[in-house]
This record gives sequence, C-alpha cells and structure tokens, in this order.
Amino acid sequence: MSVTYRSVSVPQGSTWEQVGAPFALPEGVAAALAGAGAGGALVRTVYQLTEGDRELIALGYHRAGTAQQKLTELTGAVELFGELAEHAAEELAAEGGISLKVELPADATAWAEAVSAAGFVALAAPVSAAAPPVSADVVPLGFVRRLGDWDVPELPYFRQTTDFTCGPVSALTATSALGLTPALDPASEMDLWRRATIVPACDAYGLAIGLADQGVAATVIVNTAEPLQLEEKPEAWRQDLSERTQAEFKARAEELGIPVLNADPGIDELLALVADGAIVLLLIDQLLMHADACAHWVTLHGVVDGIGFIEDPWTDSELGETWVDAHQQPVHAEALAKMSGWGEYRSAVVLGRS
Repeated sequence: MSVTYRSVSVPQGSTWEQVGAPFALPEGVAAALAGAGAGGALVRTVYQLTEGDRELIALGYHRAGTAQQKLTELTGAVELFGELAEHAAEELAAEGGISLKVELPADATAWAEAVSAAGFVALAAPVSAAAPPVSADVVPLGFVRRLGDWDVPELPYFRQTTDFTCGPVSALTATSALGLTPALDPASEMDLWRRATIVPACDAYGLAIGLADQGVAATVIVNTAEPLQLEEKPEAWRQDLSERTQAEFKARAEELGIPVLNADPGIDELLALVADGAIVLLLIDQLLMHADACAHWVTLHGVVDGIGFIEDPWTDSELGETWVDAHQQPVHAEALAKMSGWGEYRSAVVLGRS
C-alpha cells in the first residue's frame, strides 16, 4: 500500500489558503494554525501522512533560532504516528535540529502509547505550567526524542507568574537544579523579586545579592559600569529610581564580596562555563524568539555541539505555546549570540563556577 508524506511550511503572516491549501485540515489543526499566526515568531509546519484511506495530520511549531520542533494537534490514525515521526525527525536533523518534541492532552492515552513506542520519552511534569489560574487537569503532556547521542540533565520547569519576574524564576530554576535553596514556587519567586528589582525588572547585581542573602554564591558579568535601563523609554522618575537602586546594589555587592567581572559575556565563553558545570542566568532580547523587543532572563544550563539549552520562563500561550516549547529548549549558538543582551548592555550571572 502506497504511503504519502508531506510537510508544508506556513510562513508567519500567511494563511493555509495562501500556501495553496494542498489538503484539507481538521478543525482543530486549522484553528491552532491560525492562532499561531496571529503574531509572535513561531515557525509553522503542517505534516500529513496517508496510507490508503488512513490519514494522520500534525502541526509543528518551533521558535526562530531553536534546534527543536514540537508536534501538536495530532489528528487521525494513531497507528501512523511512528512513520510520520520518522520523516519529521529526518527533516529536523537535516536542518541542524536535535530535539523533536510532542505535546498531547493529559488524557490522550492511546496517543501517549504510540509516541512512547516511537522512541519518545516523557518530559518531567512542570512545577508550574502557566501563569495562574491554570488547573493541573489542563496541563499538556510533553515528550522528547533526542536526535543524536546527547544527554542534557533536565531542569525543573516553572512558568513565571507575572510579566516581570523572569529573573527570579530563572535564578530559582538554577538553584533548584544545583540542589540549593530556596524552593521553586510563587512565594520564593516574589521574595527574590522584591530583593532584586530595579522596578519592575531585575538586574544582575540585584539577582546576585538576592541569592547571596540566601546563601547562594554567584558571579556577575557585565560589560559596563554605567547604570542600565531594562525598559524602553522609561519615565523620568522610574529611570532615576532604577539608577539609584543600582548604585545601592553595586555598593552592596562590593560589601558582600560578590565577584564582578567587567567584561563582555560572550556566548562561546558562557557555553564553555556551562560545559564545565556552571549554570548561567543570561539576559536576552526576546525579539528573535517572540517578535517582541523586551529585556528577558533565561537559564542557560546545557551545551551539545555548540547548541545551548535554556529554560525560558515565558511562553506565548495565546499563540499556542506551552511549557513544552520553553522547557529544555536547544538554541543554536549563533541565535544565542544574536539575542544576547539588551541594546548595548550585556550581562550574565554565573552559578556553580566562576
């Protein structure tokens, strides 16, 4: 019996009809595809496998610059999944990808069995999957198939509960992975934010001081001694407040003996530290991955052949992203270098090595 496999790229800003609508889409797939195209920077692909009168369709997402693909909205003949996954894995590997993921509803037992049979392993359930209120019964399952011989330890995933606590969550994700305190929960998230904020964002000095207050040693790397702004065009009072707070943070860091390196934290150097066992809190601009220019902190914790692994505490849930997209996310070094920093400012906080 003949088998037909197709993958159709749907560029951002384009509809299924604009790429020719080469086959009919199930309602759920069509709705998810349209939602993912309503902004953001997700790269979208529709997959189809047919065998006789049986058909399987899946929607693929990945963020620009990443070395992964997520299959979701699986619809049709579950028994065809293994073959579709083989084709998708071959395409992903040819493009330099190393992580093929699958996202399923929590009650999709038959699909979970097929995914496991195709060589995927379950990702650890997240500590927090989305900003509240999200009940546990709507948190999707995540699976990964590692393409190539690599093994990066899996950190806990915690989705930030506010729009401005990415720094504290990234820091707590690192301390949790290193077996340090405090706990990875909303109370600790807000406590560290209060210690580290320059209102409303958090800077490297504040994060290091907040961690030091709780017995966790860290090294600050910044490429300037001048005050920084993590917002675009802040009001005068907010700019003054952040600059005064940073001056106090820098003085406090010196009192505590926190190592501060005035240098450009280059991605190659940071990946080398990670390869040696460090975990890095990295300041990035979200533009590449989210089509939104915004200062943001992520946790850089693994490296495989020049590809860095991050935990991103932010997800564009309104576009179809979930914790599966942001957890154990491989990013090409070139993309990390492109997104690293905010404007001219480069910064990182290093834990576990100095």
